[in-house]
Amino acid sequence: MKHLISRRNFLKAAGVTTAAAAMAVGAPAASACWTGEKSEVTILYTNDVHTYIDKQAPKLTYAAIAALKQSYQNAGKKVLLVDAGDHVQGTAYGSMDQGASIIELMNAAGYDAATPGNHEFDYGMDRAKELMRDADFPYLSCNWVDLRTNLRVLPEIKVFVRGGVRIAFVGITTPETFTKSTPAYFMNKAQTKYIYDILGGEDGQKLYSAVQKAVDKAKCLADVVIGLGHLGVDPSSSPWTSEEVIAHTTGFDAFIDGHSHTVMENKQVADASGRLVTLTQTGSYFANVGEMTIAPDGTISTRLVSTYDQEDPAVAAEQAAWVSSVDEMLGEKIAVADTKFYITDPATGKRRIRSGETNLGDFVADGIYTYFNEVEQLHCDIAMLDKMYDLNMAYFKELSMYILAGKKKLANVRANELQQAMDKAKVSGLPEDAQAARDLADQCERFEKKLYDLELTRNISLQMGPQIRLLQNNDTMMAEKIQSTIVNTIPLWKNQMVLALGLAHSQQAMQAERAVTDMTNDLLKKNAEALKMGTIETAKESQRGVVDIETLQQTNKSLIETLDELNKIQSEGRAKRAAAEQELNRIEDELKAKMMEIRS
Repeated sequence: MKHLISRRNFLKAAGVTTAAAAMAVGAPAASACWTGEKSEVTILYTNDVHTYIDKQAPKLTYAAIAALKQSYQNAGKKVLLVDAGDHVQGTAYGSMDQGASIIELMNAAGYDAATPGNHEFDYGMDRAKELMRDADFPYLSCNWVDLRTNLRVLPEIKVFVRGGVRIAFVGITTPETFTKSTPAYFMNKAQTKYIYDILGGEDGQKLYSAVQKAVDKAKCLADVVIGLGHLGVDPSSSPWTSEEVIAHTTGFDAFIDGHSHTVMENKQVADASGRLVTLTQTGSYFANVGEMTIAPDGTISTRLVSTYDQEDPAVAAEQAAWVSSVDEMLGEKIAVADTKFYITDPATGKRRIRSGETNLGDFVADGIYTYFNEVEQLHCDIAMLDKMYDLNMAYFKELSMYILAGKKKLANVRANELQQAMDKAKVSGLPEDAQAARDLADQCERFEKKLYDLELTRNISLQMGPQIRLLQNNDTMMAEKIQSTIVNTIPLWKNQMVLALGLAHSQQAMQAERAVTDMTNDLLKKNAEALKMGTIETAKESQRGVVDIETLQQTNKSLIETLDELNKIQSEGRAKRAAAEQELNRIEDELKAKMMEIRS
């Protein structure tokens, strides 16, 4: 089997090689190769939006961001729009479709690049990758690694040319992702080992090294190198903060940050060489949009914009439709509490979410615990089976389509290409033409076998549908029985106990004991029967060998037949070669005799 390198990995390898070669020979920076005139470039940036898309004017929205970017373009200015992570999780506007609508809004707004934050992984690894594939802009990360291949999962850098200036963004993801998302998402399905890593290191050296390598590569390709990181500046994030990354590396001209929700317009941080680097962050929840200006002479300045009174109509309509849809789904009042719930400290007004306990958090936690641990665990199985049924049905339809298409293709090849090849072989009489026809026929035969395997799989998938529904129905009936017990039986027990206390303590107690005993006996009988069946099946399977003796007999027979056939072929080959050798000697003697006649 051929192992083909992906386009991404090929380009990545080629880029690394190019960068390394340039550094080895002391090649000039990219700016030295650019001869065109440079003009001012504006970079708009956001971070930690967290799906806050329902804000009204004068607060910012994706529609306002899109209009702001378009206004620069309409004025003939060169502009880029980037995001520093944590944009698909936070409110129901993200969780209701697991970030799909947010990605669509970012696509519509015209984002050019982004780096994944820790909350981009909150819906699972598969979903995170799916969202990144659905984005019309590239995601960047120099320190997210697939441990199975030791390759970067995403590109390290992205280079844009605007206004005659080559601008490279270096993506960086916080190593805190492991703890501030879900560690299991970075493990194999059995959860026995990690298959992904966000390079960090306890002392930060793995992170610094990965960043420096990416920056060195970017310096060979661009005039300006900008970090696009989701690291933050909180002391609790040390040694992986953006300030520490800048201090332990060289080459950044500016750094757009996220993660800590810090409002930081223009902070100057010295890198490892003592050179000052502009560090900026917009805060969170669309409180601001950052505006970074790169002057023709390379000077960088930043400012934060908190309001913009224009909106892109198309983005605004798409945004409003999704907000309205979610609000309609979640707007129904189902209960009224006597207690006012809060997420901020009632005394100070300071936000307590992720920093302290709140009664709303306690209420949600208690509700989740009660539902999953005290009421009905079967509902989870029912939902899972329902999803499994839908997936199986989709798989069945796909198999049917592939089988039909495969049969049509096979028939077409046999009727046309194969027949043409056979006719050609008959006409030419050439062995290579005959072999080509034979190879094509063998390919058709193998393909036909694959179609047969698919048909077997399709049949199994067809059988699985009613099996899933039967099991789902059993779980549903049991869940309804449990609910009926909670709603009807338990109150009835309470009433009977009250009556028993007032009328006949002993008689009622005896009846209750009898009911418990009967239930216990029934339960013991059912469990014993289930244990019996399970034990018997387990014993049968444990006594079965890894490979059936019939299989070994068949394989041994086939092997012997193969060896016999091989010996036969080899014997025939030796005989043919001996005969051919005699014929060659005769031909040689004949030729020699003829040559002697010529000499005479």
